[in-house]
Amino acid sequence: MRPPRNLNPFSIESAGQQKNDRRHGRLRAEMLTATGLGEVIDLSASGMRLEVVGKCRLEVENQIEMTLSSNDVKVHIKGLVRWVRKAGLRKSHVGIEFIDPSDEDRKNILALARVCMHNHVPAFDA
Repeated sequence: MRPPRNLNPFSIESAGQQKNDRRHGRLRAEMLTATGLGEVIDLSASGMRLEVVGKCRLEVENQIEMTLSSNDVKVHIKGLVRWVRKAGLRKSHVGIEFIDPSDEDRKNILALARVCMHNHVPAFDA
């Protein structure tokens, strides 16, 4: 059930549902992949939800290094698998928390989120 349009979508309890304990808001990600892992479904400053098609080889507490990419923009980051759930016959959803992202990593994740939202490629500081 979706919350009414006039409420903050990140404040689940305002819609009469259970409390949202997220540290950061999340954004739907379109055309964003975690190279070699799957497609990113949503993204926040502290982590992401990934869709894996086929056999999911990720397990809870696995530490992974990944490259998030959209168009020509790539961000290398480390993550920790927090949960894995079946999402269909041959699909799984995986919750990944970013491990100690630097300020530069956070800035680049935010830039990727903007790419997904506005479908443009930002310039990164070199």
